[in-house]
Amino acid sequence: MSPKRLGILTYHYSFNEGAQLQAFCLSHFLQSQLPDWEVELVDHRYLSKIKAYGQTDNNRWQTLDRFFNRELPLSPRGFYSNHHEKTLAYLNERYDAVIVGSDEIWKFTVSGEGEQTDPWCPAVPNVYWPNASVTPPKISYAISIGTSRPSSLPPHIQAQLAEILQDFTLISVRDDRTYEFVENLCPQKSPDMLKLPDPAFSIDLRPFIDLEALQEKLERMGVDFSKPTVFSTEYFTKNHEFLELDNYQLICQWRVPGPHVCISSEGLTPLEWAGIPYLVDAGITHRMHGTIIFLLANTPCIVLDSRPKTQELCRTFELPQEQQPLRRIIERWPAPFIEEKKQAYARQHQQFAQRLRSTL
Repeated sequence: MSPKRLGILTYHYSFNEGAQLQAFCLSHFLQSQLPDWEVELVDHRYLSKIKAYGQTDNNRWQTLDRFFNRELPLSPRGFYSNHHEKTLAYLNERYDAVIVGSDEIWKFTVSGEGEQTDPWCPAVPNVYWPNASVTPPKISYAISIGTSRPSSLPPHIQAQLAEILQDFTLISVRDDRTYEFVENLCPQKSPDMLKLPDPAFSIDLRPFIDLEALQEKLERMGVDFSKPTVFSTEYFTKNHEFLELDNYQLICQWRVPGPHVCISSEGLTPLEWAGIPYLVDAGITHRMHGTIIFLLANTPCIVLDSRPKTQELCRTFELPQEQQPLRRIIERWPAPFIEEKKQAYARQHQQFAQRLRSTL
């Protein structure tokens, strides 16, 4: 008898380390929890998004392109299209259950005229909103609407999405905004809906990262680990002088003003990117998954991202919020609490997997 198959619909082809990291973690976690199943990422790619990215003409994007094409468990058949009917039919043909998530795949952008033309947000309902024509059980996993404005959705689209949600077997969301969105759109589902952390918290990444090889790679690019070192995951400006970094070696993913070590000469895989916080003394990030990789390593970091999803994460982990020198962040870093919270997050994933097994 052939094994059952689980298909995952997510952002796996983004040129973004965090998006690929969550896809990697989710697929590996579910495979570990469903050993008798084959777990695959359904390889649907929107042409509009591919076009918006443009050519993979730099080391970072070329490395990410190789990673999601070679290292992720992609479905045998790929769909490169702005339409999703064939993909939905494929879900029926190949899979015994479908996971939708994680990340902001329920994000949408609607203009004042009610149009959805943002290439980064395919018009809803899209492939990440599989309708009743998809008959296998459908489960959302730590899904998010990001900064979408629910009030901007025309009533007829709200009705379509509510009907789709009604057909889901289990619904888990990543953040408060998405919880409220689903609760208002389909209140019948709210009693059984759960909040679930990002899947990056579901597995221990360290067995997948060769830290010794990573350190050697960074040293080839000029990093001197005999010095106190800070890793910045984003573009860095002089506006952050309040951090008082004079006594630190700053390493960045691309060239920025001021003294720093640029590590863009060789691309980094999402796993290497997630490994750097294990090697440095502190970090600076403007990204949610940037915050997560420092939490996973329990390495002090300053978070300069004001978006609700990241601020919710910072509150949960009781991270210092006010602008202050990095040395103060290091002094006040709540390491024991963070370790306890990470373990609690891992247990939440285990508990949801148990519920998933009983459902399937």
